[in-house]
Amino acid sequence: MDEPIVLKRKKLVFEDNSIGLKSFLKFSLAKALNVYEINYNSTVLSLSEEAVHDIRVSMRRLIVILNFLSFNFKSIYALKIKKDIKKLFDRLSKLRDNQVIQLELSIYIEEFPFISQIITILQNKEIDYIEKIESTLPNYSPTIYSGWVYFLIQEIDNMNFDFGFDLALDFVDFNYKNLLDSYSLINIQDPSSIHNTRIAFKKFRYSIEMLLPAYETKKKKVKILNQIQTLMGKIQDLSVLINELNSIQEDVDFEIRHLINKFNRESDLAINEFIENSNIIENIWFREEKLP
Repeated sequence: MDEPIVLKRKKLVFEDNSIGLKSFLKFSLAKALNVYEINYNSTVLSLSEEAVHDIRVSMRRLIVILNFLSFNFKSIYALKIKKDIKKLFDRLSKLRDNQVIQLELSIYIEEFPFISQIITILQNKEIDYIEKIESTLPNYSPTIYSGWVYFLIQEIDNMNFDFGFDLALDFVDFNYKNLLDSYSLINIQDPSSIHNTRIAFKKFRYSIEMLLPAYETKKKKVKILNQIQTLMGKIQDLSVLINELNSIQEDVDFEIRHLINKFNRESDLAINEFIENSNIIENIWFREEKLP
């Protein structure tokens, strides 16, 4: 990438003052809650891999706005909603990992027929995850959150500050600094260090995407964010898959070490690919006023 991501203010959209920022936050909250409601209703019908993926993305987009409010204004309602919805997110994450592992393994059934037995074990776990999620899903209804968001919007209206979108750019700066800190600690022998960088990268990416209704940037720059995240996601998926295979070795009546070794090799290749491209992270963001 020849130049970093630069956000430029859109004309005639959200004034760069406290009134404009408040309008932006209320608009963003309403939009994020609406998307969450759409995806929540889909999961009520079916906790399929696609539905679980979509609702988790919508939850991340809602959480980043709540993080901004918690970061800048110590908002009680933002913190309350975030803590509550995070419980569902964590449950869905376990289900999502299970579903991704099944999809990955199913590709190799012809090469390793015994994988069908492993998938049966995973399907039983999936059923258990789904039953537990379905029993608690009503506790995370958009109707409940819409009531909390109503009070959160009142809280935003009553906030006293003289700043505009500099606060939002400060939030991106904060997330980018955390990303650089995590990136500096990467150890290729420790996939969890890459996972930590992936988490920090997601927070940085979503903080930028949160601002796109008020800012614009080159689409290819946003696309690069997705490409980097995909590289790290592949490493994490393989790490989860390998850990799962290691954990079920005693539950199967055949040797799966050679299969585990296969995925270990794939993991090494994915890590090398990420490392070869990861230097982009070091210069991926500068807020416009800091450019030379």
